[in-house]
Amino acid sequence: MNNHAKSVFTAGLCLLGSLLAPTAASASTNEAVSANSMPPAEYRLHSGDVIQVQIYGEDDLASKARLNESGTVILPLLSALELGGMTVSQAKDCICDAYKKDYLVNPVVTVSILEYGTSKVSVLGQVRNPGIFQFPSNERLNLLQAIALAGGYTTIGEPSRVTIKRTVNGQSAIIRLDAQAMAGKEKTAIVEVHPDDVISVGETIF
Repeated sequence: MNNHAKSVFTAGLCLLGSLLAPTAASASTNEAVSANSMPPAEYRLHSGDVIQVQIYGEDDLASKARLNESGTVILPLLSALELGGMTVSQAKDCICDAYKKDYLVNPVVTVSILEYGTSKVSVLGQVRNPGIFQFPSNERLNLLQAIALAGGYTTIGEPSRVTIKRTVNGQSAIIRLDAQAMAGKEKTAIVEVHPDDVISVGETIF
């Protein structure tokens, strides 16, 4: 995991805590991060992740590999496998099927994650420090946390006028949101940010 990305991410979480819930700001940074960690069963492999693959009784095929930018890996005897977006369980089945096809009979495959990569999100518009921010790919990040990473709103920032530009199945979609309601209304769900989202905060209309 990129230590710089993790420190920026956790600093943003602490800032969010101080803005929204002063009592939560006293919690340790590690507690803040672990509370947002994605359960391993739900996590989907991402570019930059390093996996370890072991096959029972086939020590010479044991390997470590990093997913490249397209989410693929090269394993012994196999051509490139696209594992990005798969859970660990799905990746294990994919690797098992690949070895079973040409090389092994009923291979017993184990896949584990040795290192997590990073995801990025862009926060633009009326925030104090607009830019591109990295966060650990195994951490959940919601809209309010992303805005906190960018230093919060400017004096003319309007929390009720936030948009997210997101690519879905190769198509760009614009999602219009009210971050003010998310922060202030108990029953309003806080939207989770996706990797590569572009968040824009509008300005107050006088």
